[in-house]
Amino acid sequence: MEVKLFEPNNRNLSIEYPELAGISEFAELNTSDLKFVWYYSNRTSPHYSDNNQTRKISKCIRESYGNSLDEDVKAKFLSSNFPHKLKQAMKRMETFNPSLRLKAKLSVERIFDNLQRLVDIEEGDLEDMELNNKKDYVALAIKISESLPSIVRQLEEGFGVTYGTKSNTGNNKGPSLMDKLHMEELDI
Repeated sequence: MEVKLFEPNNRNLSIEYPELAGISEFAELNTSDLKFVWYYSNRTSPHYSDNNQTRKISKCIRESYGNSLDEDVKAKFLSSNFPHKLKQAMKRMETFNPSLRLKAKLSVERIFDNLQRLVDIEEGDLEDMELNNKKDYVALAIKISESLPSIVRQLEEGFGVTYGTKSNTGNNKGPSLMDKLHMEELDI
């Protein structure tokens, strides 16, 4: 299974992943700068582990700026002379832990499913409940409904994690049941 954290696409990363917009190190970066930081410093970037710095930086420039980077700036980048704001953002990007975020995402999905099962009872079951059990059920339902907006927000934001299986078409699909079982076995 392939896990990506804050994976860039053709949209602005700060819009695609609202969490990034709230982090001070990324606030001053334009879309291209943030993409460069992702390609260079994100642990799930295809270029992160490239030990040849010149090749790595060159690929990151191409992926994030295309041909729009000024030649003087490009030369500075290729010599690892990055602006202070990029250095700070790179340090921050490197701190994100993909496996922890995947665990958190899967946990929140499980919590949501479990909460849904807790409140999903048959109408006849509710009628057959004793008064004290009905009161407990109502209290539980109220607590769950109060928690749902926060849980839904976490599900929607997804901790910046996308995951799927590699395929020849390049489409990422969610994990299969077998993938989830393997993740649980591996304690992911």
